[in-house]
Amino acid sequence: MVGAPGRNGVFAEAHDSSEWVGNNGEMGAVYAFHKQNMSWVEWQRLQAPDRNASDAFGSALALTDSLLVVGAPGRQNGQGAAYCFRLLPTGQWQYESPLTQSGNSFGASLAMDGNTLAVASPEGSGEVNIYVRNGLQWILVDQLDPLSSSPQRAFGFSLDLNNDTLCIGAPGLNDEGRLFIYANGPGGWSLLQELSAPDATTGQGFGHSVMRLGDQIIVGEPNHGSAYVFWNNGTNWIPFTTLRSGIANDFFGASLAGDVLAGNLYIGAEGADNEAGKVYGFQRNNVGIWSETHVLTESNPEPGERFGHVLQNRDGEIFIGAPLRSTQADRPNKTTGGAIHIEQAF
Repeated sequence: MVGAPGRNGVFAEAHDSSEWVGNNGEMGAVYAFHKQNMSWVEWQRLQAPDRNASDAFGSALALTDSLLVVGAPGRQNGQGAAYCFRLLPTGQWQYESPLTQSGNSFGASLAMDGNTLAVASPEGSGEVNIYVRNGLQWILVDQLDPLSSSPQRAFGFSLDLNNDTLCIGAPGLNDEGRLFIYANGPGGWSLLQELSAPDATTGQGFGHSVMRLGDQIIVGEPNHGSAYVFWNNGTNWIPFTTLRSGIANDFFGASLAGDVLAGNLYIGAEGADNEAGKVYGFQRNNVGIWSETHVLTESNPEPGERFGHVLQNRDGEIFIGAPLRSTQADRPNKTTGGAIHIEQAF
């Protein structure tokens, strides 16, 4: 799946032999590509049935084998919505219904695992709604809010849902950022732990991105170009190491992708080289240490294209978004475009 929410955005999600691309302009659309004979071929285009200007449909995507949820945080003057689709036996995706909640930017961030769906409204203070699939309906079962007094905490800016553990980034909290880890148990979802950067400073933005890889959680903090690795000691998540590119203002840590079985990790640095962007590849050894192995760049980089803005790693391939990659005809003014680059994962 790949989404491009507007002229200046792209979001990627890949699953099995399908790739989705969203491009919303003002209203939004999601494009599906299917892999045939080693090439990606467009095979379906989805839009919201009640689409309107500035919906930003395609800003976020969540996907399983048979379910697709598309975020439209601009819907209804910024209140937002999440649109649900179901895979038919014919291989086509059929629209089911929208999810809505009062608040701001509902659907800006999504995470889905099995029959559980997390939908964030991160604008301002933020909250995260938890849904469980029951038949053909999504049932709201919980609303998560850390009860902080910070008015601009951006709770839910990033999400990672893995089994019964949900990681929620709040990069605006206390002007430093936090990561909240929730666990699902017999009594519902409860706050398990709150993480901050070991070297927290003002304006840091810790929690901009997050990914769990087995016994480690990686948290991106691109304002200062860092990706923090936390390790689970059996009881708590504790600081383990910090990864950096060593290049100032490259926005290293803006995006994350990895494969726990392959032991690889990719970290986007979309601000590198005058915002042409780079992606750094790391390999994990048998004691959990990450070592940089290579750097990916676009073959014909353009300043400002933001290669590495979003990342997904699926089935041995890494999908890299460059939301401001322009077409040849439009290259002088960069008002349209966007691209997804596909590389073989190591």
